[in-house]
Amino acid sequence: MAAAGLLAKEGSTLVTSTFGWLDHDEGARRRMMDVINLFREKGTLDELGIGTIRDTFAERFFPGTSTVQTRARYFLFIPWTYGLIEHERVPSNRADRHARDLQWRLVQSLRAGGEGANAGLIGIEAGENVQRLPSTIYWQGLRRWGIRLFDGSTDRYHASLDGHHRQERAARSSEGGELLDPVHRHWHGSLPPPPTDLLVRTTFTVTADEADFLTERVRRSAPESLLAACLTPVVMRVRGARSPWDLGGLGSLRIELQRDIADARRFSLVMEGAVLLYNRMLAELAAERAVCPDPTRVERYGKELDRWADEMIGAEDELAMWDRAGFWDRLYRMNPRIPPGATRFSDAWLALAIGGPRSVRDDTGARMLVRDRERRLKTTLARLQNPRALERWSGESGLGRLTYRWDSARRILVDILDGRRRLASAT
Repeated sequence: MAAAGLLAKEGSTLVTSTFGWLDHDEGARRRMMDVINLFREKGTLDELGIGTIRDTFAERFFPGTSTVQTRARYFLFIPWTYGLIEHERVPSNRADRHARDLQWRLVQSLRAGGEGANAGLIGIEAGENVQRLPSTIYWQGLRRWGIRLFDGSTDRYHASLDGHHRQERAARSSEGGELLDPVHRHWHGSLPPPPTDLLVRTTFTVTADEADFLTERVRRSAPESLLAACLTPVVMRVRGARSPWDLGGLGSLRIELQRDIADARRFSLVMEGAVLLYNRMLAELAAERAVCPDPTRVERYGKELDRWADEMIGAEDELAMWDRAGFWDRLYRMNPRIPPGATRFSDAWLALAIGGPRSVRDDTGARMLVRDRERRLKTTLARLQNPRALERWSGESGLGRLTYRWDSARRILVDILDGRRRLASAT
């Protein structure tokens, strides 16, 4: 069983956290990395503890993706670089270092090809000391899409290489060295071959054959997902949609997927008000205590809450007819591990906000709900109760409507769709 420890020490201006990892259990490792990512990833602050609900919808719509993935071709770069490690029979005790070196050479190759940080190049700023390698970022997605056949962490994969090399040598017993007996593959057998200049000069451009392979992997591994639907002619406006519900052709999808998208859209709309109220309360407290006497923040969040309330009133009939009991039932079927506290807080906010969106800004019950939620999540580090924590507030926290990984998924989808257009033009 895996375990991790979090040690937080509060100094005068900084909270320092360290994580220790004790085992290589893949499921536990993934869950722990999800927690760590909340601290590391920009734009994913979960101030009110609804991240599990957000991620449940995200995995339903865009399985195998994450907010830190950038381009589709990394789903090929990683197995290609590990294919080189297997071909060169790199021993287990050198595999981690060799993988890191190859991925640094990949950074240089992409840079030589004209790609940069704005294009999604991972590691260009950190250089050889990059902490989050592309292989780490894409490892789970590779398994989810059925490209990675090895079932285990990168550490276990590296440790398995010595045995893999022995099996391969034993299988090559003919005079010509042909592979007579099958050796368990670590990667999908139909993986397109890497370009000859992979580690010299390459780009993020997905070729027609590569797009065909990735499309097939998505369709077979997640046939009922929105990700797969976006790779068909049924769904339109992938490039320009700002959220999943802005896509065209959604009415042609399976009823279950349409319903989940509608639920996610409503949840995103209503819960935005909770985050806006939280920031409004912080702005008021900061001004009151002269932590930040700028009154424009209070006014700003007041206007944002008015804008949100107008949108809520525009959707009043739809929200009044929303079967919230059915919504929670479906959500728990997707993910039984959603924390009860997240459900209680969210459902209480849904009731308050739908019942009177204009009044939540000054409603005592709404403010108490938000204050209590932060206290339960952060205990002594809650900004609404800890002056030092309030001093570290940047002026906005966790803002932005939930779009469930759409920004990352869209970029990956556009890469694949552009490659498919090359496939169409080549036939």
